[in-house]
Amino acid sequence: MAMYSVGILCIVLLTLAAITNAVRCPPLMCALNCDYGFQLDSRGCPMCRCSTLSQDCVEPISGYNCGSIDHRDCPGTHYCQLDSTGLRGQCCLAIA
Repeated sequence: MAMYSVGILCIVLLTLAAITNAVRCPPLMCALNCDYGFQLDSRGCPMCRCSTLSQDCVEPISGYNCGSIDHRDCPGTHYCQLDSTGLRGQCCLAIA
């Protein structure tokens, strides 16, 4: 019985430590509608700046979706970078 109580006490203490150390982000007041979510600050909290599908995407074209939803082909100067579902994609500058 004592081991059971010690186990429960350890679980409770670990849970409290995790909750106490969790980052608390202030509410985001932002009017942007971002297809790929918001950029995160150094603490992991969202900022009022749109995130691109990948930080590797150079000069993405705004308004193009080269994924399967509302598909538009990228111009010859760009390539399509798809998200993990293939539904959304962005046209990124093709660098030689």
